[in-house]
Amino acid sequence: MSLKYLFGITAFCAVIAWCASQYGYSSIPFWITLALSLAISGVFVILARNEKTKRYSYLAPLPLIFFCIIPIASFSQILNLVLLVTFSGYLAARPVFATKDLCAFMMVFCGVSQVLGTLPGRAEVKDLMAMRAAYPIVSLEDRLAYENQVTAIQSDEPLSLSAEVLLQLTDVESNSDGHSRRTYDLKRIHSEQYEQFVRSAGFGVSRMRRPYMGSLTLPPIQNITFNHITDPEAESVYPYWDAMFQLSASSNIDDLHQISQIDFLDPDGYGAFFEKENKVAGFTEHSFHYSPREGMDEPGHWKIDRLELVSLLKFSEPQVYVLDHLPRMDQLKADKVPTRALNEFELGALDQLWTEQDLVISNNKNHYQMLGSLRAAKKCLECHQVERGTLLGAFTYHIQHLPPEDIDKN
Repeated sequence: MSLKYLFGITAFCAVIAWCASQYGYSSIPFWITLALSLAISGVFVILARNEKTKRYSYLAPLPLIFFCIIPIASFSQILNLVLLVTFSGYLAARPVFATKDLCAFMMVFCGVSQVLGTLPGRAEVKDLMAMRAAYPIVSLEDRLAYENQVTAIQSDEPLSLSAEVLLQLTDVESNSDGHSRRTYDLKRIHSEQYEQFVRSAGFGVSRMRRPYMGSLTLPPIQNITFNHITDPEAESVYPYWDAMFQLSASSNIDDLHQISQIDFLDPDGYGAFFEKENKVAGFTEHSFHYSPREGMDEPGHWKIDRLELVSLLKFSEPQVYVLDHLPRMDQLKADKVPTRALNEFELGALDQLWTEQDLVISNNKNHYQMLGSLRAAKKCLECHQVERGTLLGAFTYHIQHLPPEDIDKN
């Protein structure tokens, strides 16, 4: 064997090794399709090297047609099929090649088809790596470190919640702990199995739905005023977010707190939790997306004077964050946010909230003051190291029930 052909074989092996690295050396579809291409190329050479049988050489790649129409069809097989059929037409009009020359052609055809066959997977991998970079797996330890500073909520005794509180907690979990598509996609982009699937995009698996940046990206958090009403003719700021509207519109003031809970917790914003690493990807700070009164049956009859978050874990004594808009956790991390002490109603209501009540209401004619719990539901326990049902915070409300025309004047 001449040095030229030895160099050609070495180059072919290097090309195949590079292709295998693109798919992953453990990719079974790659090795199966490569073996099939080499076997068919061998049959092609046997037919094409003989003057009597070369007219039948076009039959050798025909079995590839069958593999090209099944779900695991390889893009490289399609290319190899086209090259072999085209070459068989060329052979029909000229004298036969030497066997070693035919083998050289087969290696070139196989190598070219395998290299081009990696292109779909390489493009997919590039997108996958961009999504991983945008939504990395990160630890929440620093974010939740303040919980370890407060020991008042910890107890050696199991948390004993009233039947009413347990029932309400289960209801909240049923509305907020579902498996969102975003959570599923975040888990997939960080999965080694899914990466292998993406690298094999040239093997007929491109029909399956892929995560894409648009399905993972949530709109930026905005300041929502207490009584904001969404313009029905305006383009929605949160077009894919509908967690709050899973609940039926209500005229019961008790339900306004449940609306607030679902909106603030935002199931899509939980991201994907990875238990082994105790880390999360794609977590978004808890915040409001709409004014809670938008979830009420007749929003024009309600005016929210104040809706504030009560902090139970960060300070030595419970404190209320004071903002001129609905609470946003990303803002409350800063120590610059003003706080106030709980008023007399809030202090009394908080005693009931720990284990006995989920919502405490005081009303004077059409004016309502409420304190509603924010408890650790099952989904919260992935990050918060507390017992299910532990009171993590609360919302305090000052609300008026007025005729719609009076709302418009405020």
